[in-house]
Amino acid sequence: MPMSKPILIIPNVYQLPALKPSCNCYLITGEKNTLIDVGIRENRDYVEKQLQELNLSISDIDDMIYTHCHYDHTGAGEFFSHSTVYAHPLCQDKLYYQEDYCIHALKYRIALPTRIPDSTLETNDYYQNGDFNFLVIHTPGHSDDGICLLDVEKKLLISGDTVFAKGVPPLITNSGSDASLINSIKKLQQYDIEIILPGHGKVDHDGNNTLIKTQENIIKRIQKNNKKTIEEAIQWQSTKY
Repeated sequence: MPMSKPILIIPNVYQLPALKPSCNCYLITGEKNTLIDVGIRENRDYVEKQLQELNLSISDIDDMIYTHCHYDHTGAGEFFSHSTVYAHPLCQDKLYYQEDYCIHALKYRIALPTRIPDSTLETNDYYQNGDFNFLVIHTPGHSDDGICLLDVEKKLLISGDTVFAKGVPPLITNSGSDASLINSIKKLQQYDIEIILPGHGKVDHDGNNTLIKTQENIIKRIQKNNKKTIEEAIQWQSTKY
């Protein structure tokens, strides 16, 4: 498979396209080198080669941030033993206890990840790197431990699996819900957002409108699922009685 090269989004922010089914990884350079999400275990070499394109190596990554616990975002973390890893407290706990039904490592038939976050990031905390100052926003929905990172001044959102380009709603996994996701989208709508860097797929340059579309599509999904559930219940009752 041909290796993609790092994509410069804005100065000092790079998207590192991942080896599927890994997530996108994002590199922030400044006073230090910060990698946001790292992908599955096999993504390690892929990340390393892209870092080499920027004259960096794995050992040059000072900090890593997990947007949530799922294996496609955290699996290769064990190779960054020298880096400080940050995540939401729920993410830290799930990785500590190796809750596979939350982490989804066995979905890929891979051993559970071993790198546990060193420090936590909670709502309204800030993570700073040079002139980037990211507000941490807890955004449950896809999973209950999800966070987004928002540089308010730059109108730049690193969204993990909370928001995707063109308003495509994320899947809801074991610990998430559509209702929680709508609430999280409403949190994000309080800010002026232009660029969204999602965990999967393309970068979105229509942030505010994408948030509106995402909310609309989540509501449509709820209505569709409710209609299907009601129809199934009626069908079951007609055969039961």
